[in-house]
Amino acid sequence: MPKARKTSVAPLDQQSAIEQRLKKSVGAIHSSGNLTLVQRKLANVLLYSAYDNLLSKRTHTIPVSIMCSMLGWEASNNIELLKESLLALQQTTIQFNLREEGHEVWESMTMLSYAHIKNGVCTWRYDEALAEKLYDPAMFALINLKVQRQLDTAYALNLYENLYRFRNTNQGSTGEWSLEFFREIIGATAEYYDEYSEL
Repeated sequence: MPKARKTSVAPLDQQSAIEQRLKKSVGAIHSSGNLTLVQRKLANVLLYSAYDNLLSKRTHTIPVSIMCSMLGWEASNNIELLKESLLALQQTTIQFNLREEGHEVWESMTMLSYAHIKNGVCTWRYDEALAEKLYDPAMFALINLKVQRQLDTAYALNLYENLYRFRNTNQGSTGEWSLEFFREIIGATAEYYDEYSEL
C-alpha cells in the first residue's frame, strides 16, 4: 500500500473561505460521463472530503449539511435526491487500463462500495484498491469545486473536468477528438444527439 502523505485539503470548517481543489484520477473522470450533474458533483465532494484519509480509513463521514453546502445547495437538504445519487455512484464502474512491466493491466470497480445516511451524517466507503488509485493517481486533473458549484449542466461539468487536465501539460491541448469520443466524454450518447443541431 502506498505511504500516506500530507495533502492540501483543508478542514471542512475552513472550506468556504478557500479554493477547494480536488486531485481527481483521469480514470474516474472518464468513467463518470453518464452521471447526472448532481451525481458527478457528489462524487467529487465525497472524494475531496475523504482524500486525506483514503489510505488510513475505509469508512468516511461528512455532515449532510456540509455536503449540501459543498454541492451548492445553500437552502436545500434533499435527502431523497442524495440517496438516489449515492445509489447511482454505487452502480457506476470505474475502469483503469494500466501498463505494468510491459503488460496491459485492466481493472474495474464500483465508485462507492457502501453508503449510509443517519442522523444528518453521510457515511461511505471506497474499495481498498480504488482508494489507492484515487489517492495517488498516475494521471489526474485538479478540479476546482468552487467552479463546479457554478456549473449548471452535467455536460458542462464533464467537459470542464476532461479539458482541465490538459491545462498544465506539455501538450496544452486535447488534440483532435472524434465526434463520437466527444459525445462519450460529455455524456451525450443518447440517440437524440445523433442530430448534430441538438448536439
